[in-house]
Amino acid sequence: MNIPRYHYEVVLPLLHAFSSLPSVNVTLIAGASGYGRFGVFPLLERESKPYPLQLVDEKLISPKIGTPDLLFLTSCPEDIVKANKTITKWLEAGTRVQCIAHEPGKWDARPKGNSQYAEQIKYMVPWIEKGQWEIVVLAPHVQKYVQKHFPKFFGTGDGVVYNAPVIHPVFKANEEDIQVDFVEPFGAIPGKYEPWRRNYDRIFKQYAQVRPQVKLHLVGSGSDLIVPEAIETRIIYVRDLTFPEYFAHLGKSVALIPAFASPAYIENQASSTVATSLIVGTPLLVNSTIAKAYSQIPEEAMWLQKEGQTEMESFGDISFLPVHLWAEKKAKVAEVRDKMIAENLEFFESVAQNISDSKSTSTKSTKSRKSTKSTKSAQASRAAATVTNNVATAFK
Repeated sequence: MNIPRYHYEVVLPLLHAFSSLPSVNVTLIAGASGYGRFGVFPLLERESKPYPLQLVDEKLISPKIGTPDLLFLTSCPEDIVKANKTITKWLEAGTRVQCIAHEPGKWDARPKGNSQYAEQIKYMVPWIEKGQWEIVVLAPHVQKYVQKHFPKFFGTGDGVVYNAPVIHPVFKANEEDIQVDFVEPFGAIPGKYEPWRRNYDRIFKQYAQVRPQVKLHLVGSGSDLIVPEAIETRIIYVRDLTFPEYFAHLGKSVALIPAFASPAYIENQASSTVATSLIVGTPLLVNSTIAKAYSQIPEEAMWLQKEGQTEMESFGDISFLPVHLWAEKKAKVAEVRDKMIAENLEFFESVAQNISDSKSTSTKSTKSRKSTKSTKSAQASRAAATVTNNVATAFK
């Protein structure tokens, strides 16, 4: 389920993983404002193979569409707001729920926590305590945060252990990985032009000082940013692409630059730029702190800044490297992505098997109870018959 218009870069790998499992019937519940924009629909159809895409529009959410064994909420609090009545019916019928904590720093449901999701968290807690609801995350540092803070955020204390398994929001954007544009090579900062997410001022100042060999593309959407006049011709806006175009363009770049403007991305939140790097097969340019936070990616699949270097100083060094080293680094990123896709499949195979085993145990238990009840009933009948016969004999 994904009701909001965003998070489709997470929906796609999940759809791929679930659809790759044998004997699993997958249905996507989503809003047209999301699946109908930016050319995402053909990608949804592709990732649902070998099965045709089964799509239920959010307006039709109802217990009448059937009861799932597993409900995966890609946009957890927002999905609950829209579909809580139906989700409740499903939970009462035994459905298991997994939901992604995208911004767990905002999930403090205590009075002083002022969480915008307080009501949704209160909704989750009873089902978490029953073992029917599991929190999942998208990066190792987020996992550590959830494990440490959610017992107090949710008021469950030591009674609940939040394992918060990590899933990888990655898939292969193109059938064949796109090679670096060797004719006009460039680095890229992906995403909306939002200064509270990405520190463009810092990057522009560094770029003006270093003057790397290659240009810098801002691949996303939004209004023009304030760029120093000296580098205006070196900063290129690439706007309003469809998802396939966006991934294809970023796949041609030498490096993706996260340019984090907030420590949240290394403390309690997973960055979409990190996932995009893997999706398109282009290495990130990061320092050792970021590399440690995203430890699921080995350092040999990143461009790692030297100690004391700024981002653009490191980018300048990369721009002078022989092109075959650019290609080799991209190949390492592709290897890591393919390994993560396999790990996703392995994880959801285990989830599906666990659900299947639980249903089998429940069925056996029900049959056992019926058998026991039948046996007891037969024993009671025989006992009653014996008593009756005895009584009858006594009065002969």
